[in-house]
Amino acid sequence: MAVGKPDLARQIEAMRASLKQYQTHFAAVVERKGQLGLDEKSGLEGRLRASVHDIESRVDQLHQPALLVTMLMMRRHEKDFMLRRDRKYGDDMKKRAVEFITGIEKADIPEAAKSELKQKLADYQREFFTWMETALTLNDELKATSASFSAVEPVIEAVSKSVNGIRVDADRLNVAERDASSGRSKSPSC
Repeated sequence: MAVGKPDLARQIEAMRASLKQYQTHFAAVVERKGQLGLDEKSGLEGRLRASVHDIESRVDQLHQPALLVTMLMMRRHEKDFMLRRDRKYGDDMKKRAVEFITGIEKADIPEAAKSELKQKLADYQREFFTWMETALTLNDELKATSASFSAVEPVIEAVSKSVNGIRVDADRLNVAERDASSGRSKSPSC
């Protein structure tokens, strides 16, 4: 189709390259979504959920209301990040973790329980920050996917317009050929 139409050939090649870039970003979005988890029990979300439930239940068993309040504030920062995708909530999470460790040190609980809570906090923090970084990467990939589609959209339109022009020209030529052929067959024979 693009034979003898160098502009159309260039447009098609540009479209092919742009679509390849879009495809690459789209595949990265799919991969990141899978990493985060396709439901609350899978992927990083499932691991995050398990680790936070683990530490919450242990704090509850130890009957430490001050630690529970700090834990709830960390959960608030977690949820705020999930809703807003703002890195500042990760910074807030780190501050609350320091408060939580201070609370553990002050708590009237056995040393083994303090060590256990610190480990559970480390697990929760690791899972949260892994989830956070993956979510931020996903946001970047979503933006790149959108930008690559926006870049290819006018190229697709230009190719479509060129192809439609070729079709219209071919239809006109076909009609002219038919008319010419029809005129020859109607001429009186001698």
